[in-house]
This record gives sequence, C-alpha cells and structure tokens, in this order.
Amino acid sequence: MNRPINRLRLICKLRGRARVRDEELLSKLLSKNWKIEGRIAELDGSTVKFLSMNPSRDEFMLTLNLKKPEHLDNIIKSIIRECWYIDIYYNFRGDEARRVAEILRIRFEEKGVFELKLFGINLKVSAYPSFKTLTVSYRIGWAEVSKNIVLKVHEKLCGAPKSSILSKIMGWRR
Repeated sequence: MNRPINRLRLICKLRGRARVRDEELLSKLLSKNWKIEGRIAELDGSTVKFLSMNPSRDEFMLTLNLKKPEHLDNIIKSIIRECWYIDIYYNFRGDEARRVAEILRIRFEEKGVFELKLFGINLKVSAYPSFKTLTVSYRIGWAEVSKNIVLKVHEKLCGAPKSSILSKIMGWRR
C-alpha cells in the first residue's frame, strides 16, 4: 500500500452492552501493541479513532487512517472477539474511485447501488459519479476473519503492498 487509506470506517455490533466508558472502549478491545489515549489509538503511524456509540451501547463506530494493511487485520482480529459482526466501509474519491470501479468491473459513469461477490462475501458498491465518489461496504463475522477475507478484500481494493509476494505474483499495482 503506497498511500494511507484514511476514509475507512468500521461499525461494530457488540455481543452485549458496553460496560465501560466510551474513552475506555479502545483499550478494552485493541491488542496491547496499540498506544491508546482516550478515544484515539496509534500504531506505527496508523490511527484509530472512536467516533461514537449508539444510545443502546451495543454498537460503535471507528474511523481508521492506516499506514499498513496488517494494522487493519490486527484491529479486526482484536475487535471481533467482542462483536457479532463488523461492517466495513471504504470511501473513495476521484481517480481512486474510478480505479476501484474498474477493479470491481462496474460502470462508474452510472449512479446506483451494485451488489457483487468477492472472495465469497457480498459487497455493496454505491457509485456517485457526479460527486466522483464510490463507497464499498461489506459485513464480516468470525468465519470471514478466520479465512483472512478482510486482508484479501483490502488488498484488492487498495492494492497489495509492493513488498508482498502476492503483489509480485499477481502484478498488482497502485
């Protein structure tokens, strides 16, 4: 991954109600590798921000600014222990939106919502060509996490790291 993906959000459905204050939730969920200060966690330049929790305290939203794809995998594997599922949202703009549309083989010139399968999961793709934006979302649970689906989808949408063997074999570039 050449550039950080900073338009990535997670919405997580907890197995029960959160029993800690909002400021303590990240420290409860993330692995000890993350440096956590209140609502913000950092690891090697990647940042996770706790945005909000719903009124029933069983669902919360995070925004991510990632420097390395492994950090997304680390976050997901840490959080899924306490969640029924996680909804992942990518927001792309401009040339990135067009590039992702080409990868997914959808017509970016048409406004609409498209559904397709990728690595066995259902992706929902919303295209807004007049605003030059594309939103890709999907839901994961334990089964998808154990199959490393998150990292596969992330590398497909954002490009594999240049140093990875997979990128050399597949010839993926950003």
